[in-house]
Amino acid sequence: MAYDPTLVKRIRYLLRAQTALEQVRMFGGVGFMVNNHLCVGVINNLLIARVGPEHYQRCLRKHHVRKMIFTGNSFTGMVYVEPEALKTDTRLKEWLDLCLGFVSTLPGTAPNTL
Repeated sequence: MAYDPTLVKRIRYLLRAQTALEQVRMFGGVGFMVNNHLCVGVINNLLIARVGPEHYQRCLRKHHVRKMIFTGNSFTGMVYVEPEALKTDTRLKEWLDLCLGFVSTLPGTAPNTL
C-alpha cells in the first residue's frame, strides 16, 4: 500500500513542536508515535486518527469519517478520516489535537527495540 506524502508532510509540520515525536512505517503507510504511543497515521490518502473510546462514536457521526477496519478487524477508538475533511491545515490540526489529547492520557511506555 502507498500513502499520501503531502498529508504526511502536513502532519509532520503541524506536529513539529512535539518533542517525543517519531515517524514509523505502519500498515503499509506511515504512523506518528508520540511518547511511544501511536497518535495518528496515514494509509493511502486517509488519516488514521486515534481518538480514543470517549470520542469514538461522536467522531463516527461526522461527515467523511468511518470506522477503521483493517484486515477484517474493527479498531474501536480509531477512525479513518477522508481527505474531504482535511482540506485545510486548521481542520487537520483539529483532528491532530483530538488525537494528541487522547494519547496524552495514556501511561508512558518504553520504546520498542529489536
